[in-house]
Amino acid sequence: MQQLFLLEGDVVKISYKNLEIAKKIMFKPIDYSFLQLANPKIVLEKQLRNYRALTQGDVIVINYLNKDYKLEVVELVPTAASITEADVDLEFDMSAAPPTVSPTQQLTSNINQSSSSSSSSSSSSSSS
Repeated sequence: MQQLFLLEGDVVKISYKNLEIAKKIMFKPIDYSFLQLANPKIVLEKQLRNYRALTQGDVIVINYLNKDYKLEVVELVPTAASITEADVDLEFDMSAAPPTVSPTQQLTSNINQSSSSSSSSSSSSSSS
């Protein structure tokens, strides 16, 4: 219901459409921490069993280890396709992926920036 933006009690009209089988799907993780999982492709393949069809532009939610990860379907061949019993080429769009920085590196970087800004402010106040 969440993916269709429906509320309980909403009326839905459903019609049948015969879809071609997907050949290629490219996903763009909205939260790139998904790509830091031990094997994100296998996690995705297992979770895609919960979906029957996709459309280019869809955002799907993958729940893994009690965390939700959102992935956008940025490329789909054909643009609306069945993914049941399909041998699909899965890819991740890395074009906008931030550089991988470990929390330790980030903390060290922040500490170094703080100490350099405090020492430069100390030297500028001592020169006045």
